[in-house]
Amino acid sequence: MKKIALLFTIGLVGVLSSCDFSFRPPVVSSAESSSASATPTSVESASVPSVSISIDEEGDGYYRPATVNEQVDFQIIGNHDGDHLLKSTGTPKLLVLPIEFTGHPFSASRLADIKTAIAGTADETNYWQSLKSYYRTSSFGALDMEFEFADPYRINYTPQAWVSHYRNQTFTSNESEIAYGDYPEAMPQLALEGAVKQYKDRGGDTSQFDNDGDGVIDACLMIYACKDKKKDISFSTPSYGDLFWAYQFSDTRDISPNVDSPDAIRYFWASYDFFYEGIGEGSGVDCHTLIHELGHILGADDYYNYGSGSYDKAEPSGGLMMMSNNIGDHDPFTKLSYSWVRPYVVTGDCTLVLRPGESSGDCVLLADHWNGTAFDEYVILELYTPTGLNWLDADTTYASKRMFTKAGVRMYHVDARLAYGEDWDSSNCFMGEGYLSDEETADFAATSQRYTKAGKYILPAATNSATYDATFIQGKGYELIQIIQANKVNSTRRGNLSTNADLFETGDSFDLASYSVFFPEGSTLNNGEALPYSISFDEVNSTSATLTFKKTA
Repeated sequence: MKKIALLFTIGLVGVLSSCDFSFRPPVVSSAESSSASATPTSVESASVPSVSISIDEEGDGYYRPATVNEQVDFQIIGNHDGDHLLKSTGTPKLLVLPIEFTGHPFSASRLADIKTAIAGTADETNYWQSLKSYYRTSSFGALDMEFEFADPYRINYTPQAWVSHYRNQTFTSNESEIAYGDYPEAMPQLALEGAVKQYKDRGGDTSQFDNDGDGVIDACLMIYACKDKKKDISFSTPSYGDLFWAYQFSDTRDISPNVDSPDAIRYFWASYDFFYEGIGEGSGVDCHTLIHELGHILGADDYYNYGSGSYDKAEPSGGLMMMSNNIGDHDPFTKLSYSWVRPYVVTGDCTLVLRPGESSGDCVLLADHWNGTAFDEYVILELYTPTGLNWLDADTTYASKRMFTKAGVRMYHVDARLAYGEDWDSSNCFMGEGYLSDEETADFAATSQRYTKAGKYILPAATNSATYDATFIQGKGYELIQIIQANKVNSTRRGNLSTNADLFETGDSFDLASYSVFFPEGSTLNNGEALPYSISFDEVNSTSATLTFKKTA
């Protein structure tokens, strides 16, 4: 999902192209447990020389912050750029808009399936999870969405006639007139406008969907009643683009905020077909695709290489995660960026015992300096187990993909540093000028005000698609998130999916020098800083991982 010149954000389907809350008590060594602080304190340790981080647990060689992303998250970043995002914590309410065409009405059973897939319980899906149950589980209760289902909105054209009618009509984006025929993927905004107006005309109150009170509906989910382009190849011609597919967008037209009667900007658009991908119609409902696209509405990018003509050519992340191939639980980086987990931050010699990440949120962050947010560069690791939200996609194949089938520690190199710059170039690449400092990132509210006055945008510089990296880092090989493979082969960078061999097991060890192939700068992180730690994987099993960290410099 990248912002492009038209000021859209797109999150195409990965598989075919392919929040303040309580945590469970941590599990650490006895020495660390005895020194943990019950009262949050603010410290500036050797690992955070310039950013003060509030902590509520500290031991020899590690600490755990009281909060993460205190002044910066995806929604805050998006608001700075005028790109409204749904908050990743809390109890937001979303509007669901069924969209019909002439000759393509919704049956009562399909409308019932849509409600089950989006708002039902996991058991009611007869397959896996609903959108609601997945996010409530993955976030450890931090995100618990509610939904209202509007009456179907009828477009009085067949799908083909709809495209033909609007092909030569234009819309205004960034002061430019653009024909729908040149960008058919923008056409759902017409359905959005009509469906929201119908909801209002029938007495609906849209202010309940403006969860942050900014005068704009946070997100709408539009499900259309004709087949997608994979099921009906007549929709696969260039004149349709990716219109009859699944993605999320931001409306390009100027919409004035109205706290009393908000209109919508951000929306998800998908065929009812996507609710039967993993299970046949009549047998249950499948929400894999909608879960992935909701991840974009919360701000996460696609973690596969989505550059022009490069789908499936490279999988830096390894691909076995929700924001790459629509499978399994969210990975630890995404959960950190959504403010769902608080990592152990290593500062020296220590031993940590991690429980399975999917059920506990336990993870470890390695960086010699950390700014207290997900928007930094670091190594992050967790104990992966084929349980909980990972179970189904580890037990069975989904869209030819399968999660890791055994327990092991998965490790990622993350470079989510924020860059500032002016606009996008003709290739839709962010014209970044440089990185925010740790202090600017940690104090984003004040920083963004300065850059807003200067006409600058702010967003992560690196993506997993080199085509859309910020211009000033293009060619450097920096990835937003890359798996560090235990076997050191770096095969995912060449387009291969991860395998069980990528997970760290009992007896393995890690240091940057031995795994330099996963770090473009070789001997340092991308930011030029050392990573002066080694890890010994003392014991790794399906219930815990005991890891010993040593500071090497």
